[in-house]
Amino acid sequence: MAKKQKSLCRNGVHFGTNFPHNDEVIPYLEEHGNLPFELMPFQEEVIKSFADEFRVGIYADVGTGKTIMAIALHKYKRASRGSRALVIMPPILLHQWAATLRKTGEDSIVIYAGTPAQRKALSLDAEWILVGMEIFKLDFERIYTELDPHRLTVIVDEEEKKKNP
Repeated sequence: MAKKQKSLCRNGVHFGTNFPHNDEVIPYLEEHGNLPFELMPFQEEVIKSFADEFRVGIYADVGTGKTIMAIALHKYKRASRGSRALVIMPPILLHQWAATLRKTGEDSIVIYAGTPAQRKALSLDAEWILVGMEIFKLDFERIYTELDPHRLTVIVDEEEKKKNP
């Protein structure tokens, strides 16, 4: 029988309690993460809990720092696994995400947007690929073919905005 996962909620962040903590994550991020501010204790707990997990969902209240937690988690995963990030979001957030990434020292960013011809001309050779949900659906074949799905961190922002066709 499968062990039932317990749920824990702290500061509006829900996460499972059966994940081991990776105590190397926070010292690594403090030295190499170039985060624009100090992480809150509950953010550190979430990051340590999920650092070594293959699939993670951070379902947190507005203002709890989901974006910075996702960025921090990926920075660690990139260092430990060599993965790149594909961030899928409402198009209105593309430039906000890019600005936040630049504040954390990231400069290998592609905003995958524009007309079909403009998108075709874009290289996906970047550490961070930012894409709107509709364009992701339209160009899924190209994205899947050009990005190694086994070495990719996929982040979906504003998941509650997504709906089935």
